Amino acid sequence: MTGPPTVSPHRVGPYRLLSRLGGGGMGEVFLGRSPGGRPVAVKVVRAELAADPRFRKRFTAEVEAARKVGGFYTAQLVDSDTAAERPWLATAYIPGPSLHEVLQTRTALPVASVAVLGAGLAEGLAAIHRCGLVHRDLKPANVILADDGPRVIDFGIARALDATSTSMTRTVIGTPGFLSPEQARGKEVGPRSDVFALGCLLALASSGDPPFGTGATEAVVYRVVHEEPDLEGVPSRLAPLVRRCLSKKADDRPDLEKLVSRLNGLAGQEGRTEAEGWLPDDVTEVIRARTTRVAAPVPEDPPKKTKKDGGDGGKSGAKDGLREGKGAAAAKKPVKKPAPKPSSGKPSASASDKARPAPPPKKPAGPGQKPGTGGSKPPDGKKDEAKGDDSTGFWLGMAAVALGVAYVAVAPVSLVMSSVLNGGTDNVAIGDCMAYVSDDDGGEWVEVPCFAAAATTTVAWKYTQSSPSDPSDYSPTPAACGAASFFPVVNGETVCLAPNDD
Repeated sequence: MTGPPTVSPHRVGPYRLLSRLGGGGMGEVFLGRSPGGRPVAVKVVRAELAADPRFRKRFTAEVEAARKVGGFYTAQLVDSDTAAERPWLATAYIPGPSLHEVLQTRTALPVASVAVLGAGLAEGLAAIHRCGLVHRDLKPANVILADDGPRVIDFGIARALDATSTSMTRTVIGTPGFLSPEQARGKEVGPRSDVFALGCLLALASSGDPPFGTGATEAVVYRVVHEEPDLEGVPSRLAPLVRRCLSKKADDRPDLEKLVSRLNGLAGQEGRTEAEGWLPDDVTEVIRARTTRVAAPVPEDPPKKTKKDGGDGGKSGAKDGLREGKGAAAAKKPVKKPAPKPSSGKPSASASDKARPAPPPKKPAGPGQKPGTGGSKPPDGKKDEAKGDDSTGFWLGMAAVALGVAYVAVAPVSLVMSSVLNGGTDNVAIGDCMAYVSDDDGGEWVEVPCFAAAATTTVAWKYTQSSPSDPSDYSPTPAACGAASFFPVVNGETVCLAPNDD
């Protein structure tokens, strides 16, 4: 492998990573920001897949094909590096929840919303198919709900998994419950396989129940191949179209153009003629909250520091100032002329000697005192030195008090002191207070004492399982994290940071 790795704890290529969005069988997805400030979703391939030359070859071919995919209902691919130590790709970030997230908080969507959802997804799949790609993993977690319509993500990339190691090629690629019968049997799949997955998704979104039930993977796959779907909870106006999508034979399923027409007609019957305002109010509020969070400024990378521009934090300037101060003091200090050497015999009295007053007579020593001390009165020099010691102690105490007040009340001071004195711990616990500390690599979240001014967030939830194969494996998050658009990774643990109450 030539060239330096492009993946670091805080950067992938030119993109600065802000937080972890999720993970899957292929890799992890991060929220990033481009050099120009655009939000992007950065997907980094797992290290074990990156080590397989066959995977790299197929991944490169799929990325090049995915660049051609356009349309309103797909997340546009904007950048990639297939030759990196760990290959990655970046797509436009859509600040909205996935359909999987929405169905965790509500039973189902209204019929009008499902019709708009289906028409948008069918149009997005049509754009993918025109490029010679098949999605093969259309599921609620790969559908993002935006305020102007749904978006299909991870398009055309799932096929790259076919080129991995021998053990993986024997595994059915896809998600149980959204596999077509031909896909479950391991046969060749085409665009109509995505139509079957779309039917499963519409049934789930409109009824709240998957058409082939839940349970063990083997049982679900068996029902997909051999049994008819259960559409009991699907609205009657939508059920016939969904049933056609779920036909066992691929040729019996409708094409995407007819689906778009039928679903748009159903949306019109329900009083919905455009995508704007197509979602229930509670879902729209989540989208607005995430849009606001992504638009909020984040701590920027500090500039690289050099000695030339005072990169040592002003120490060199301070040292130069001390040198200048010493030099100036030396220049101002009068040079003491050496006393003239006496000539032979008694020295002659000069005019200055005559003008110099005679020293005062010594006072008699008191009892137990040395001669010349004048009894009990201390010399003037000792008295001034004692005063100086008292003054220094006073100012040191005042400085300590001021520093303590600044630590509690001033966020920048608290942030710097916490990163130096505390520096975070190896473990993250719910209730820990956190602060963002910037450094040359982009910054990180560290644990700080909760009374510090920089402690703006508290760990409200954490998740330690890495890269689950199915988003449903995630445990439910508390209400405090419901509107969170991303979850940062702190010391290897995915956490939700709730803002501290003022």
